Amino acid sequence: MAPSFNAQEYCSSDVEPDEPAPPTRLSKAGGQRSIENMVANAEAYRNASKTKIRRLEFGSGSPLVQERQSLWINRFNRHRTDVLGQSDDVPFTCHEVIRFLDTILQAIVRQRDKPALSHQTIWQGIAVIIAYGTWKWRNFDFGPYDAARVKQSIQQSIDSGILMKGAFRERASLGFATLSRLVRNYLQHVMDRGTGNYDHVINRTLAVVLQSALACRSGDIAVSKGYSDRYCLRFEHVELFLLPPPDDEDPTTASSLQHLRAIFTLAYTKCHKNEHGRARKMHLQPLLAAGCHHLCPVLLLLIDGLRRGLFEGGNTMQAVLDHAAATTRRQIVWKDPQLPVLLGTTPDGKPAGEALARLTLKEMGLVSGVLSRVTTHALRRGTIRDMTAMQRADRKNYGPEDMRRQLGHNLRAMANGVTDGYIPDTEADLHSQRADVQPTFQRDLLFAAPGGVDVYATVKAKVPEAERSQYVDADTTVSRLTATRLVRADRLVALASSAPTEPRQRPSKRKAEAMQMPSPLPPPSQPARNTRTPLRQLAPNSSYRADSNGNDAPAETPTASWEHTGDGSPTKFPRHLLDPALRGDGGHAQPPRHVPDPALRGDDDDVAGNDEQDEEDDPVLEVDLDRLEKEVFARQDDGEATALETTVVASDSLPPLHILPTDIEGPEHDQVAELLATEAQDGTTLQQRADDSAMAFIDAHSRYNTVQNEAFARAWGRGDAAAMAALSVRGNSRDEPTPFLHKCSVSTACPYANIRHDRVREHEASCNVDRATLVGNLATLWEQRLASMSADELKARTCTIGDCTYVDKEEGGWTPPVEGEPGKTPKVDGSKRPAGQEKTARLVQHQRVNHGFEPTTCGLCDSPEIFKSNSSLQLHRRRCQSPGSWPALCRYPDCDTTTTFDTERQLKRHLATAHDVRSPDGHQYLPPLMEKVFVPRQCWMEDCQFDLKAWKSAIAHLQNKHRLSYLDATQAANANLAPSLQPKARRAISAAAAAQVQAKREVTRRLRGN
Repeated sequence: MAPSFNAQEYCSSDVEPDEPAPPTRLSKAGGQRSIENMVANAEAYRNASKTKIRRLEFGSGSPLVQERQSLWINRFNRHRTDVLGQSDDVPFTCHEVIRFLDTILQAIVRQRDKPALSHQTIWQGIAVIIAYGTWKWRNFDFGPYDAARVKQSIQQSIDSGILMKGAFRERASLGFATLSRLVRNYLQHVMDRGTGNYDHVINRTLAVVLQSALACRSGDIAVSKGYSDRYCLRFEHVELFLLPPPDDEDPTTASSLQHLRAIFTLAYTKCHKNEHGRARKMHLQPLLAAGCHHLCPVLLLLIDGLRRGLFEGGNTMQAVLDHAAATTRRQIVWKDPQLPVLLGTTPDGKPAGEALARLTLKEMGLVSGVLSRVTTHALRRGTIRDMTAMQRADRKNYGPEDMRRQLGHNLRAMANGVTDGYIPDTEADLHSQRADVQPTFQRDLLFAAPGGVDVYATVKAKVPEAERSQYVDADTTVSRLTATRLVRADRLVALASSAPTEPRQRPSKRKAEAMQMPSPLPPPSQPARNTRTPLRQLAPNSSYRADSNGNDAPAETPTASWEHTGDGSPTKFPRHLLDPALRGDGGHAQPPRHVPDPALRGDDDDVAGNDEQDEEDDPVLEVDLDRLEKEVFARQDDGEATALETTVVASDSLPPLHILPTDIEGPEHDQVAELLATEAQDGTTLQQRADDSAMAFIDAHSRYNTVQNEAFARAWGRGDAAAMAALSVRGNSRDEPTPFLHKCSVSTACPYANIRHDRVREHEASCNVDRATLVGNLATLWEQRLASMSADELKARTCTIGDCTYVDKEEGGWTPPVEGEPGKTPKVDGSKRPAGQEKTARLVQHQRVNHGFEPTTCGLCDSPEIFKSNSSLQLHRRRCQSPGSWPALCRYPDCDTTTTFDTERQLKRHLATAHDVRSPDGHQYLPPLMEKVFVPRQCWMEDCQFDLKAWKSAIAHLQNKHRLSYLDATQAANANLAPSLQPKARRAISAAAAAQVQAKREVTRRLRGN
């Protein structure tokens, strides 16, 4: 049928649809709320967007990456404007880039020991410059032609030696076995040398061990440079919980360490710090083997939490576990989950920086005698290397390829990481498997030979100013600290090339020796100091800090209140009382807020002690040769020692200094030693014994609180509870603070020890191996005498007043009882005691002087001062009874000090530290003899023929023999003082006389004891 219209004249545009078109996607009424907001705030949004466009800057990535990008852009722009004379507003070509590379390779400052710059650094800089050009200019073009020419330029620099390929330094690996050695030596080193705050040691060790166990980077658990404080591992990221025990297990073991598990969440890993949902979860469990406790991050975290009081339930490990077992989820509860695990140096509890683990690992290497270069990245390499020697327990499990097929992903999706988003983190505890296997390898770190050079002492020795000045360039600003670091780095390099190294061993033998060594335990502390105000009555102190030099100093006391429970523990953990920061935090360092304690320094900042310190501020517990010389021997004008002086210092009433670990009964430590040394013959399982060993390790390290601090030692000697509380960290699971006992390092046979480090250094200046052996033999003789001593004699020589531990160790002075001869003292039953002494004369005098002292005035002068201790009274009398001698100035030639010295001891210390003049040479620089001299004569008391040869011996004789008071004896001795013709200057005594005096002092010191 023919059409009814002309097809050629038909136009489709003339046809109108009968129905309206359906609404499109753009015509829908979606997004009206945001549209209304834009319309309502149009002016503000217009200005804000314009401001953002104008302030747009080039840079992307992490803060550190952006900093490096700006570094390359600034270099390139300054080269174009100042060197090439171009404008930086026009696009550049490859020729400007090549000319810049030629210039920067000559101008850049390379590392001292690196021959050339790495080509990777240059390629990174070129990539930044090209990206900058693309971002700044619309018509910028850097095509294949430009890239080929730049590549050829870099290749020519490599061929000529200006650039280098590959890694310049050997990449070390720190596996489980090697790290165990480093951590063990580090902990033992701290226990031998002491520390101002043991919390520092635990936290620093945790930083290294945690990084090895998790195989993570330092920035994954600490704050990286440029990031805020929230980008770190906090306690909310650590989940500690107890597994339910099996049905056939004893219910009493439900809250034990063998059921404890830990999950660490790494929420801020590299390249994913601001990316949600990319956190890694790592599963760990406690290492209960006796030789692996120190390398267990879970145990170290528990110790750190107990010392800082972070757990709900109590301040002991068992109490915390019992509290967790009573909860529904059997989980240990943190008091403040927002606190950082690794603390920094600021008093407000900021987290540590990523330099913490690096500096701690460096310290561990020096202590262990490592001659190789070690970095924290070696911990990650060590984990992977250990895996090469281990077998997987899940070889039959499905692999990533099986999971890809199950998900239906293609290879491109798997390569782009899509499949990884479906694969959860493994719950396998790789760290426990490494502890069980402990792989050892032939290629390991280079250690110094045992018994050879001391790497730590050699590298850390004091840096003289002349050696430091060699590293200071006149054209650059090199700080004193940087120059010191360079000196010590060169010392380590020199040792690595010259020091004898450890002999090669079979890996199996080295592994067997390492697995037999138990984890180090801290020694028992001294008994707590008895003070007028007990330390336990003072508020807990957790605000004690350490400065960058390794010295400890009190932080400012916060003014916040504590809420206490019935047992004295705080119910609320205050944020201002966070535990001290750890040394070496480069990202959050603060200058020290105090005058550094010079006696505690072992580095280049070592300076002399405080010569002007009064003796009344010295600890009464000190055992010093010079002081004993004054206490034991009365000196004639020529300096020779004469009769024994019976004035006993007040230190005998205080706890003694010479306390060895074997002298203190510590049931916990005895239990640990027995636990680690004996076999399982008591019917307990190995799992139970391992659990007990770990509990003992936690208990010992969480309680250890020995303080190495000169100011604390002085406060301990004075019994100043407030000063001791301000100079130490107290509370929670820690024991009450006690001073660290320094020992003589000249010879292991020398038994000399003192809580004052400067006293030990003074002793070491005159100590030698022969003398130390002699003194050690005397100590052995005294131990033999003590073993053969009867109970009556030991009772007659021992002070039993209070907690005094004084023992009269002088030869003789005691009459044994004779059976059958009744004495004068009746017993309880009315009979007579056997003839014999109940107390020796020296014990009677000790109790009269030290336990019967009443506050009094001098009595020999018009001073109204009230002296509260015998030591302060004797110091005052030595000053006022030496007219024309004390106080005195230093008489050494060209000495410009204006300080006056009150006693001979202070002046001798100044001569030794400031002028390196010691006895007998320093005798001639003492002040002239006093204007009156004692006239020797016989005792004027009735029926006494004793020859009085010196003023001090006369006083001692009148006190002991005739029972005169000190005041009456002094007045009687002063009556025999005659004016001298002229002040007689001192002279240096002969070496033979000095040696004789020194030998007498050593013998007397050992016999008299503490």
